[in-house]
Amino acid sequence: MGIDYGSKRLGVAISDSSATLAQPVTVVERSKIANDLMALAKLAKDYDVEEIVVGYPLSLSGVAGKQAAVVESFIKKLEVEFGLPVAKYDERLSSKEADVWLKQMGVRGKKARKRIDRVAAALILQSYLDRKTRGG
Repeated sequence: MGIDYGSKRLGVAISDSSATLAQPVTVVERSKIANDLMALAKLAKDYDVEEIVVGYPLSLSGVAGKQAAVVESFIKKLEVEFGLPVAKYDERLSSKEADVWLKQMGVRGKKARKRIDRVAAALILQSYLDRKTRGG
């Protein structure tokens, strides 16, 4: 399961059973962390998740800033609550790439804003799966 962490929404993507193809699934509207974790736990159970990949925000120069510390805290909560391996993966420009992809698909305006987080999660997860397949 791939997660694009945001202060208002969590984009969620899932891979196929062979862990080769990621697809956007949903967006979890943020509330209390306990509610966020409950929603993610239901998705993890429904999709029989074995590993979680969280987009890790780095600056363009590769430096971890304030938001990275927030994501690190979230990752620790996921590890404790789920008991699954949680990997962090560089998410630089994933939302921008998702926006471009949606525009190419003809999705614009409100529809695009509603989909961007889950598409970003799929891009993060797909990049992670591709790198893992290549042995990187």
